[in-house]
Amino acid sequence: MPRVVTLSKVFPAYMSNAGESTNFRELYERGIKKHTIRIKGKRPYVDGQIISLRQWSGKPYCSPQEHIADVRIRVIDFVMCRFGEGNSIGTNLHVLPRVIAESDGLDYPLFLEWFSKLPKYSPTAMQMLIWNQDGPYYLTDNYIDSFIHKP
Repeated sequence: MPRVVTLSKVFPAYMSNAGESTNFRELYERGIKKHTIRIKGKRPYVDGQIISLRQWSGKPYCSPQEHIADVRIRVIDFVMCRFGEGNSIGTNLHVLPRVIAESDGLDYPLFLEWFSKLPKYSPTAMQMLIWNQDGPYYLTDNYIDSFIHKP
């Protein structure tokens, strides 16, 4: 049985465009949204796993889920770190965060805002769940800690 992964239907309350549609379902269907990013938890995702992409029909956790698709994923473990006042994010992926944002269906300012709750200057273990394999996703050899300078 596929593991359920819910995509947000609307932007969360802490964002400047709270309540507006993310259009993630449409972006997935048009091939623009190629992955989703999750904090690596106690039950990490694995390469080749099948996930059931869904979104809430209304208020999260208080409404039925709408099925989008069942997809086989490629998983990339990486670290992400927020710098300064949330206006910059670094990763140990050999691709610019702006490109990651676009492949996630967000423009860069919204991407920064989406991950603004990450702790500052503290690398966070993340997982990228990729269902559209044409993105430029490569890990670098340098761990993100090697270029973090705390004020």
